[in-house]
Amino acid sequence: MVAQREGLPDSKTYWRELSRQPKEQAFNTVLQAARWPNVGLKWAHTPAHFDTKGYPNVATRPFPRKALDTFGAERVMWASDITSNQTGESWANYCSLR
Repeated sequence: MVAQREGLPDSKTYWRELSRQPKEQAFNTVLQAARWPNVGLKWAHTPAHFDTKGYPNVATRPFPRKALDTFGAERVMWASDITSNQTGESWANYCSLR
C-alpha cells in the first residue's frame, strides 16, 4: 500500500526487501527517521505487525519502548486500533513494562 501511494518506480522493491529483513533490523531502519526533527511515528496494530497475538504480547514490548526512547513521546502518535484490536489491551499495557 505504501509503495502504491509513493508511486516511485523502486518503491515496491524497497518495501519488499525491507519486509524480508528480521523484524528488529527492519524496525531499526524505521527508527532512523527520528534523525529528522519534523518526522513522527504513527504506532498501530502492534500484535499483527510483530506476529504476537493476544495480551500481554510480551514479545512486542521492547518495540514501542524503543520507539518512545528514539523519537520521544511528543513525536509518537498512538492509533486507537479500535477496529482491529479485538483482545482489549491498551497502549498503557504495551508500554508500562520494560
